[in-house]
Amino acid sequence: MGKAFSRLRHATGMCTDRRIRSTHAVISAMRAIKMFTWEKLFIGILEAARKSEMAVIRRKTLLKSFNSSLFSTLTKIVVFLILLTYAILGNPLMADKVFLTIAMFNSVQSSVSWFFPLSIIMTAEVYMTCARLQKILEMEEKDEVGRIQHMETQLSPKVRL
Repeated sequence: MGKAFSRLRHATGMCTDRRIRSTHAVISAMRAIKMFTWEKLFIGILEAARKSEMAVIRRKTLLKSFNSSLFSTLTKIVVFLILLTYAILGNPLMADKVFLTIAMFNSVQSSVSWFFPLSIIMTAEVYMTCARLQKILEMEEKDEVGRIQHMETQLSPKVRL
């Protein structure tokens, strides 16, 4: 499960990065897009990127819900199997033993059913986040000085009074 969550988190990150890059490109080239009336084309590109991102997020959400439902159902199945084994071994099922078994499993259900799967999910999320941060921190630095000087000369007026 943890590997599946890691793969989905990585896929979500890649789709989000692709969508953000596309959005940034559209915003940067807004004048050209408006001038050539390419709005519909670029809207389609951005919608396709968002659609693929949402498909990955849906798969991730389905896996999370399956994981949660599996662990919450698993506790009840384990209680049933324990009581069934106890009865098959020839021991009488008394109300106090059944109640005690159910109470014990209900007391640990929150840690087993919710916190354990959540820890698997969060561990996968933290791992992928750290990998992305490491990738960002290891990137080459860009020289912004030339770009800033170009912007200053570009903003200077053509006509002086």
